[in-house]
Amino acid sequence: MKMKNVEDIYALSSMQQLMLWQAISPSRSEALVEQLTCTLTGPLDVAAFQAAWQTVLQRHSLLRTAFLYEGLKKPVQVVRQHVELP
Repeated sequence: MKMKNVEDIYALSSMQQLMLWQAISPSRSEALVEQLTCTLTGPLDVAAFQAAWQTVLQRHSLLRTAFLYEGLKKPVQVVRQHVELP
């Protein structure tokens, strides 16, 4: 694993292991999925919206965390130092 752009690496908790297993299992279940949908109305300042979300990403490491498992003995969560909003 390359260490570029890595802030920290953690082992998965038991619940995270279960959630990862559920997410990659061929017989997926929606039991551990929570989804929120919002509808925005009115004019949108796209640049301000993107800047606000980029600030949220920088402030909250949870939103910069990836769960890696392929080619590893045990899955890990990797916190990135920086991510760019697509």
